[in-house]
Amino acid sequence: MSKKVGFAVIDRCRLHPGKEQQFRQAWERGTLLLMTKRGGLGSRLHQAEDGTWVAYAQWPNRETWEQARDLGSVDAEVSRLMSDAEAEEFSPIFLTPVADHLKHARGWSELKSITCTYTKRICQFPIRKQRGNFMLRSSD
Repeated sequence: MSKKVGFAVIDRCRLHPGKEQQFRQAWERGTLLLMTKRGGLGSRLHQAEDGTWVAYAQWPNRETWEQARDLGSVDAEVSRLMSDAEAEEFSPIFLTPVADHLKHARGWSELKSITCTYTKRICQFPIRKQRGNFMLRSSD
């Protein structure tokens, strides 16, 4: 494993019809807040063929995830919008990686170091340079 990721969580839900954009926007904001304020390493949101929505989130370790969870919502409005969009929520699946061969998406391989306001640790985020500015990756 070239870059160890210590813990991952898979969250799944089914959305109310017509609430997909609301959910996605709230999820994107929540993910960025978890990265900058609670020590999360980021997440990917997927829509499964069965209609469920699946988020795969990476954390440095289970302890950081538990501390973030125990603090409650990182943003009350984000939580409200996501809950409003969810018709059904499933139990999370907790994962400890044993091998990692994921490749960064094209154009996002450069990393920028930012100090997390919650953990005070330096975290690295995928970025890309666009018209002289650097952008944090929020979704592909």
